[in-house]
Amino acid sequence: MKIIVQKYGGTSVENIEKIKKVAKKVIAKKEEGFQMVVVVSAMGKMTNKLEELVLALQNNDEEKRIAVLSEIHEFHFMILKDLFDLSNREAYDYFSDVMNSLIQACDKASELPPSMAYDAIVPFGEILSTTIVSRYLGEFLTCAHIDASSLIVTDSKFKSATVDMKFTEQNIRKEVSEIFNECNI
Repeated sequence: MKIIVQKYGGTSVENIEKIKKVAKKVIAKKEEGFQMVVVVSAMGKMTNKLEELVLALQNNDEEKRIAVLSEIHEFHFMILKDLFDLSNREAYDYFSDVMNSLIQACDKASELPPSMAYDAIVPFGEILSTTIVSRYLGEFLTCAHIDASSLIVTDSKFKSATVDMKFTEQNIRKEVSEIFNECNI
């Protein structure tokens, strides 16, 4: 079976209508008999919002930190609410877990050098996005959510790391193969 990798940028998943459009494209390819790997970026301008959060942490601006965290939560929760019935506890619980992890990361990041804090916080845009999109796709298809940070190998240069393509590719091939074998995605 052939594998298709589809990558959707932030504007492709910035609202409910666009997420539904992505789902239709993925479902159509799956119905054509392809195995799918779907990669999504942070929604809309969420990376900018997370950078704003990092700046608030670096400046010890607790009021700004709370305001930005609230905006991030509200933005994603509204999308979640429009995509899922409130009875879908799994989607809401997972979202809540990710938001709690972001709050914990903020607590730790305030003690880190700026480049490390950036790398600890900004990836939550993709984590939140993939959490929502994968759960939505799961309403229609058998799918698995993979946190790419567990697969990507880099050097230790925070905020400007170089990806070790050889090890990263090996990790991705192994993980994707195992998932395809287990789930027939």
